[in-house]
Amino acid sequence: PMHIAMLAAVNNDGLAELVLAGVLWMLVRCIKGAEGRRPWHLVKLGVLIGLGMLTKTTTLVSIPLVLAAVVLTISHRPSAIRHGLFAVFLPALLLALPWFVRNAYIYGGSDVFVWARHDAVVVGQLRTADALARYGAARLVQDLVRTTFRSFWAQFGWMGVLVDERIYWILALLCAVVGLGFLMYLVRAVRQKDLLSTYQKAALGLLALSAFLTLLSYLWYNTRFVQHQGRYLFPALVPLGLFFALGLREVLAKERTRVVVALCLLALLALAARGLLTGDFNKWSMALLGGTALAFGLKALLPERYDDFVFALPYLALFTLGFICLFGFIVPYFR
Repeated sequence: PMHIAMLAAVNNDGLAELVLAGVLWMLVRCIKGAEGRRPWHLVKLGVLIGLGMLTKTTTLVSIPLVLAAVVLTISHRPSAIRHGLFAVFLPALLLALPWFVRNAYIYGGSDVFVWARHDAVVVGQLRTADALARYGAARLVQDLVRTTFRSFWAQFGWMGVLVDERIYWILALLCAVVGLGFLMYLVRAVRQKDLLSTYQKAALGLLALSAFLTLLSYLWYNTRFVQHQGRYLFPALVPLGLFFALGLREVLAKERTRVVVALCLLALLALAARGLLTGDFNKWSMALLGGTALAFGLKALLPERYDDFVFALPYLALFTLGFICLFGFIVPYFR
């Protein structure tokens, strides 16, 4: 829902994500075979990177991705690597150079990305050093994780419109279950040597690197300013979406559903024991875990012909959640 809200606004985020997705697609083609490594393909890749530089600095993560892909796939000969990098970065620089020259002229010779100017004009924005001194590291990390998660999924109106807390718990459980599935998939890929081809392993590695670089840039930005906005992770939606699909498919496999049922029941028993000791029963969490165990138990009993339908259910639920957020929280807030 948060991504839909961002795309409904006038900004450069959507275009930056589109450009970066195009770069990733062309890099995967480059890894896949010789057709993607032809000079004209590399020139088109460079044009796309240059357009990204003109759009938003979040697309700069494409530069180390290009370096990794070109060096690993073109050839181990230095001359071939140089020619490949030249074919990519020359058109990119030719496109972006006029804008960089303009920025250097207006904001100073070294501030071509206007980062220093940005830091100078954001008067009143809470800086990380001040927050660290005021709240301490533990509180700051806790706020970073919680607010990033909420604002990645659904925190609207310039971070002022939150949804029901129970929705965040459902989304957290969904991420935990799918994350478990993705870990299972990785373990299976390591054990079954023929599960993935060399090309698929390299492509998944490249996408993982893309997501990691986006996360790294987000954390780096938060070392200077308190900007716990999950939208800064949206440039990684292509790899995250693929990893989500792989994890969901893996965890819905019949032999995996029993593991989820067992873990949910164990967590449910732990919450019940805690409630008996403290007198504080978290009924919503217990109901959520019990419902998840029941759902996966029923999935284990279904014939395989229903697998595609079950796989589609979380996506249909997220589609429905977009309408719930709009008419249940956003519209009432602005009335």
